[in-house]
Amino acid sequence: MTPEQIAIKWLEAFNEHHLENLLSLYHNDAVHFSPKLKIRKQGLRD
Repeated sequence: MTPEQIAIKWLEAFNEHHLENLLSLYHNDAVHFSPKLKIRKQGLRD
């Protein structure tokens, strides 16, 4: 699959809320990093 084909499949799966199809595009050992995951909401605790 070309990068463009992967991007199209990713967007389709995301827009269809189809988690299994979305995850199938990743390697089993893939790790996701997002800077938004580091943002803490006031009032939440560890």
